[in-house]
Amino acid sequence: MLSRALARTLPVALATSLLVAGCTGSFPAPQNPTNSAEPTVAPMAVGPLDVVPETYWAAPTSDGDITTVAVGGCPEGQACPGFVVLSGDALPTDTGAAVLDDGIACPGGDGLTPAAATPVETTDATIARERASLTIFEVSCVDAEGAEQLVVEQRQWVSDSAEGAVVVVDRWALDGLDRALAEASWNSPT
Repeated sequence: MLSRALARTLPVALATSLLVAGCTGSFPAPQNPTNSAEPTVAPMAVGPLDVVPETYWAAPTSDGDITTVAVGGCPEGQACPGFVVLSGDALPTDTGAAVLDDGIACPGGDGLTPAAATPVETTDATIARERASLTIFEVSCVDAEGAEQLVVEQRQWVSDSAEGAVVVVDRWALDGLDRALAEASWNSPT
């Protein structure tokens, strides 16, 4: 009886461990020898925000006022989970509309792009310890021929504080992003 249960759970356990290993990339978890509650990872600049990253995030890349953070360990040239922070000249005219042209592909396979969005819910949120809004959109992801292949949830934070305005777009449901945004701080202009 035990061997039958083991035979059923072993493939699931192996698949789960492979998925977790594939998303962690080459960045080891930080060591915290003092067991303090303070983070042991230094904040990184993500656009106008200083954010304490999750251990699986790679270093951000910027193109003007568009900053992209992807997960570590993704093969170059393939769709990679990540999020985008828009600020300054990159801010959309209508910050309440879904941002679909952010350069981040849809989950579900290479070549899927976001094509249309429907707002589902808007709630209060926090960015850099200040009031913000979070809108959840259902986003239609299409293939190269324009055929819908997948519908995903896109989380989109908007903050228009005295420190500046930002829009953060995440259609990969990245774990820890909401915490990181809430605890972020505004970085000093350079």
